[in-house]
Amino acid sequence: MSRRNKKKKGKESGISAKLDAVRKNRKPPPFLSEFDRGVTKKMLRQMWEDEIIGDFDYETNLKMLAKSKKTPADMSDAELKKRLKKFNAWYPGQAREEMVYMLTYWQKRDTQMARLKEACQMGSFGAPEENIHKVRDEQFEKVNQFIRPKYENARACFINLVGFEKTWKEVPKVVLDNCIIVVNAKREWVFFKKETTNKEYRKQKRYDGFDDQFRECLRTKEEQRRLYWFKDKPKFTALSNFLSRQTDTQTGEKYKALHLKEFWWAQSWGGVSHPPRFTKSKDKVVSNYKSGSFDENSVAELIHQSNPNLEPIIEYNDEHRQLFEFEKETNRTRRDLKITYKSKTDKAIEKLLAKRVKMKHFNSANYGQWRGKPTASPIQRTKAKNLDEEDDALLEAAEKEFQEAAKKKKEEELAAKKKKLEDERKLKEEKEKAEAGEGNDSSKMEEEEEEEEKNGEEKATKAKASRKKKKK
Repeated sequence: MSRRNKKKKGKESGISAKLDAVRKNRKPPPFLSEFDRGVTKKMLRQMWEDEIIGDFDYETNLKMLAKSKKTPADMSDAELKKRLKKFNAWYPGQAREEMVYMLTYWQKRDTQMARLKEACQMGSFGAPEENIHKVRDEQFEKVNQFIRPKYENARACFINLVGFEKTWKEVPKVVLDNCIIVVNAKREWVFFKKETTNKEYRKQKRYDGFDDQFRECLRTKEEQRRLYWFKDKPKFTALSNFLSRQTDTQTGEKYKALHLKEFWWAQSWGGVSHPPRFTKSKDKVVSNYKSGSFDENSVAELIHQSNPNLEPIIEYNDEHRQLFEFEKETNRTRRDLKITYKSKTDKAIEKLLAKRVKMKHFNSANYGQWRGKPTASPIQRTKAKNLDEEDDALLEAAEKEFQEAAKKKKEEELAAKKKKLEDERKLKEEKEKAEAGEGNDSSKMEEEEEEEEKNGEEKATKAKASRKKKKK
């Protein structure tokens, strides 16, 4: 026998020994049919350990089970939309948080009877009755209204489809939900695959690598009517109409139409109020929109000059708008300082500028502040007022207040009584001390009188003695 066969036999014997040990230690399950219980991971594991199914069947069924038992939070947007359409609870442009909430609500409501049946069957085999009551008494509060956060930043406008596909997962959800997309492509290049070798297919080939999640993101933007396929309508007048239907997030008004007249670029562009940003050639911008081409820098310049509150983005980063606001304020302040301090050198002015204008002053324009925030939150309904409950609450509050007042009064009386007793005790002590002091004074006086008498007697005896001496 070769070494390889010996190793195989050793492995098989080890696995079989483990399986035998598992089978011996296993407790017999309660008698329930597979139909009533449903296939679970535990059942699949037992069947695999009992060698009823092989490795391939076990892995395949496990994947299928994971897919079928998926929670709404783990589902993709496409799956959520598909499930919600069955309950007639989906509408175009619905936020992901709302879709997850609504599907959870409808699934719980739809499966309540099935879960109650399962709980009853498990109760007949000794499971606690609390599980049955818990499922039976479930009450589902439905929230029909969801509110989106107040978004007051400049609205992002993505104009490069390939660049957007590379960075769309880095964009905060709130910014993504509010953004506009204008791309130089046809819809069919992204959503419909052609099996031809013509020029159209060669253009479409660069979009083959897009995953389903990104395609679903584009579908969501179409539902919100914030996606414009330029190749389907290669006219800047149509793009202008599309943008003027959108609402400015900062002012609440509709965006202005694009500047498609040559005299505006000849007279207004390039000055202090409209400095160039994406390109320094006005002729390039004019020739681009006249010819119906889609040069990204020219389109970005056209959109930005027409609506400064729109932020055209070719390559996304959180500081895209913040950098622009910082540079704009830097240039304005530099110009003002040069006018004010004419005698100062450029180096001195730059030092003053660095102190006055800092990047952190424009943190409010940074898109990163929206990272981690939800795109929509449910509005909790306030319960209708119950007059009886209100009266009971008022009575309870009044009774509580009365009890507290009585308790306080009692405490005050006790404190006053205690204080009176303390005062009386102090007076008594003072009186005793005074009496003791008077007794001490009288004894002292008696002693002094006795001493004086003694002294007087001594003096008298001395005087008599002196007289007798003189007579002699």
